[in-house]
Amino acid sequence: MRGCEYHKTLEKARGGIEQREYWQTDNIVWLSQKKGGAGLKSIAMTRNTITKNSQIKRKNAQYADELRDRSRTGAIVQEPNA
Repeated sequence: MRGCEYHKTLEKARGGIEQREYWQTDNIVWLSQKKGGAGLKSIAMTRNTITKNSQIKRKNAQYADELRDRSRTGAIVQEPNA
């Protein structure tokens, strides 16, 4: 995705290999003009890909928040697993 901060991790987890990808941008002027978009500072997306026994499972999640510091994207998304 163009114009987004990107971070990726790869580790052993849940009996397989888990790849986590994070994208975040504060280039959302278009979103602040929509209903419910006022006050938002950034949007983010995560994609977790788990490979186990030759099977691949993917899960995407999207976030919209008032956080402007893009350098914390990974920390925000990973906190529950810490």
